Amino acid sequence: MSLRRRMAGAAVASLLASAPVLAARDWAQATGFAEAAPVNLRYGSERTQTAGFWPGAGASAAPLVLLVTDGGWRTRMDFDRRGLAETLAMSGMAVAVARHRPDRPTEVRAMMADICTLLQHMAATAARRKLRTDRIAIIGFSAGAAPAALLATNLSDDACPILQGSALKALILVDPLGLDPEATLQAARPDVRPQIEAALGRNPADRRRNALATYLAPPNVPAAFVLGNKNDRRDLDAAAAAAGQMKANGIDAQFLPIPLDHIGDSSTNFGSRDNPTTQALVRYLWQRLR
Repeated sequence: MSLRRRMAGAAVASLLASAPVLAARDWAQATGFAEAAPVNLRYGSERTQTAGFWPGAGASAAPLVLLVTDGGWRTRMDFDRRGLAETLAMSGMAVAVARHRPDRPTEVRAMMADICTLLQHMAATAARRKLRTDRIAIIGFSAGAAPAALLATNLSDDACPILQGSALKALILVDPLGLDPEATLQAARPDVRPQIEAALGRNPADRRRNALATYLAPPNVPAAFVLGNKNDRRDLDAAAAAAGQMKANGIDAQFLPIPLDHIGDSSTNFGSRDNPTTQALVRYLWQRLR
């Protein structure tokens, strides 16, 4: 049996079996969700350093979930990240979205520094935003998986201070790209390769330095949940390999193949509260963040 099938079996059985599809009218009653409205927050010295922020529904301080939306190049259709942010916030988590902006740095280490600035801002304003910054999870989408994963596993001198110690509870990677920069570059379309080189390294030495494998001894994050696109065998195998690599290095990593070809405005797509994979993700996050 392949690595992908071995890792997927237990995750599918335990997570999806405990995540029944709920009608929208039943979701709030079943989970205690309430509507949550996003705000725009400025987190750095540059005028364009703004992020979306959804306060967690509820009166008590909420754990923080950071969404990293992309890595500066686009090879995938857009995910319903806003829908996922709203769903997580309505479940009681606070959500910050490090979203794409025209002048956001694309080099992975510059992105890591920019995201760290956002996290440090959230820590500095935790009291008035009702945040528990001792309970943090990071979700990286597509090309945003590379900076998200490196932030979550980095224990070197340039690591983000707020993520040191035991604050970081989980890393979620959704259809991840760029965790193996050399393989990503080799498999990329010619028109995308210059952007990938700019993000992950212009020479083999820099790309090795920015590979997930570089950061995995020892890992910082204790647990990871990798969602792979089961409609693309190459991407699925790469996601499974990343989960296996993390598991081999002491991270409690789970792998789940999901269909990612029906992404848009439908209320049943991944990110929406009626989607069973989204419900499984909410449950997983609460297991890690309580």
